[in-house]
Amino acid sequence: MIQNRVNENSELHLRLREQLQELEKAKEDEIANNKELREENSELETQLNKIKERAREEQDETERLRREIANLTQENKKLKQDNEKLSQPPPLPPVVPKELATLVEHYNNNPEALISYKPADVSLTEQSFSQHRKDNNQPLFFGEETTDKQFRVVFIGSETGNKFLFPKNNTLPKAGLYSQYKYIFECRGYQEKVTTKFRLVYPAKVTKSGVMWELKERGELEFLGGGES
Repeated sequence: MIQNRVNENSELHLRLREQLQELEKAKEDEIANNKELREENSELETQLNKIKERAREEQDETERLRREIANLTQENKKLKQDNEKLSQPPPLPPVVPKELATLVEHYNNNPEALISYKPADVSLTEQSFSQHRKDNNQPLFFGEETTDKQFRVVFIGSETGNKFLFPKNNTLPKAGLYSQYKYIFECRGYQEKVTTKFRLVYPAKVTKSGVMWELKERGELEFLGGGES
C-alpha cells in the first residue's frame, strides 16, 4: 500500500513537472511574441514617422509652388499692363497757334517779350493751392492780390480769346516754388538743387473766373541741366 502511494506521488510529481515545463514554454513563447510585436510596432512607428515627414515635405512644396504661382501671376499681370502701356501711342503734342508759337519762342529768348501783350501779373492763391494739394480735383486759382506775382496771363487774339499762363521768368526764383510749378506745369528734367533754368514748351491754359483765373490745362517746362542758359 505504501508502494502504491509512492507511485501515485511520483506520477503526480511528473505531471506537475510537465505542466510547469509547458507553462514555462508558453511563457517563453509569449515573451517571444511580445518581442516580435514590439519590433513590429517600432517598425510601424518608424514608417509612420517617415510618412508624416514626407507629408510635411509635400505640404511645404505645395505651399512653395503656390507662392511661385502667385508671384508669376502678379509678374504676368504687371508685364501685361506694361505691354498695354507700350502698345499705346504717345500723346500728341498740343496744336500751338502760330501766334502763340512765336510768342513762346520770343519768351524763351527773353521773358520780357510778354510785356508787349499787356499781361496780367498774378500769383497762385494760397487757399486753392492748399486745397489742391489735399485733393487734386480741387481747382487752382490765380489772383492779383499779392505783391509776389510769379506768373503772367496773356491774351492771344483778344481779351475774349484764349488766355495762357506763363512763368514771369524762365528760372525758378527759389527752390521752394517748385512745389507750385509741378501742379501748374509738367516739369521735365527737374533735379532739386541742380536745375533752376527752364525752357517753356507750352504755357498753361486758364479761364477767367470772377476776379481770378482758373487753371484749365497744365503747361509744360523742360528744365536745363545744371542751370544752363
